[in-house]
Amino acid sequence: MLIQKAAFGPKNEKDFTIYRAIEIAVGTGIVGSVAKSGLPELIGDTSLDSRYIRDDAFRLSEITVPILLNGKVIGIIDCEHSERNFFTPRHLKTLTLIASLCANKILSATNEEKIRKEQRALHEAQQKLAEFKMHALRTQINPHFIFNALNAIQSFIVTKNVDQAIRYLSLVGKFIRKVIAASDSALTSLADEIEILVSYLELEKLRFGNKFHYDVSTGPGVDPSRHHIPSLLIHLFAANSFTDKFLDDEDPGHLSILFQKADNSLICSIMSSSQYDSSPFDEPRQQDLWNKVHARVTLLHDFYGMKITVTRSDSNVVEISLPTSVVASNERNIGTTATN
Repeated sequence: MLIQKAAFGPKNEKDFTIYRAIEIAVGTGIVGSVAKSGLPELIGDTSLDSRYIRDDAFRLSEITVPILLNGKVIGIIDCEHSERNFFTPRHLKTLTLIASLCANKILSATNEEKIRKEQRALHEAQQKLAEFKMHALRTQINPHFIFNALNAIQSFIVTKNVDQAIRYLSLVGKFIRKVIAASDSALTSLADEIEILVSYLELEKLRFGNKFHYDVSTGPGVDPSRHHIPSLLIHLFAANSFTDKFLDDEDPGHLSILFQKADNSLICSIMSSSQYDSSPFDEPRQQDLWNKVHARVTLLHDFYGMKITVTRSDSNVVEISLPTSVVASNERNIGTTATN
């Protein structure tokens, strides 16, 4: 449908207001025919053309030129005159030039608006990314974690277990340094992510008095130094495994984290010895954390094109599918394991 948007002459006597703006279907009338064909037309006597549609008054001459953008008709310039055979090829040439100038202006304005939208979207995404980096940092080093760490160190000192206090303090420092370094970028090497995981699990193992064991391993073809994944993401799921049920079982709990290759993805499987009737993220105290994780996953998809999926394949297994950036061209079968 062609909708009259601008006029000059009797149709627009003042204030840029169009008198009785008309709408014409593509293919209808002279204007609609030009919109359909994309070819300009010069009509010397409209009384002899059955396609002519009267606007505010009957006029005998009409010239119609399409505005073409990338080969598509995006608008029409149409002129009418009361005299027969008023318009000449010179008028047609002039209006064709004007239509071309209009198309270039519209293209420029469209591109500028597109750039502005992309810049706004980029700026918003960068702000969100910065917020999520801070959230990721706060999630790893939150006051609760610091409080627990200080309590554990104090307990070791009170019981005169100085060696354990020094070891725990060293692990806390190492963990905090790694987390701060990882929070500066969206991606981190799998090797660094594993080191953060092992540091965290060691801290929790010491704090809970060896109530659980763990292992963090990589399958065939996974080189931790060559694969990069979203930073500070796996830890959130690992930390979520430390539920009361996991720690209160008679036998020591066991947490296993395995990274395996699958096509162009890296699958992280987190297996807990405790089974749950529902996902730990269903608990109210974890719902806010899960919402933040989901928002971060969404941002990584929108900003970096990373498709991350989280599934629960069993009552005690959570699988995270991660896109992986390989920084070397050759493949080697490498398997590493950290166990305690």
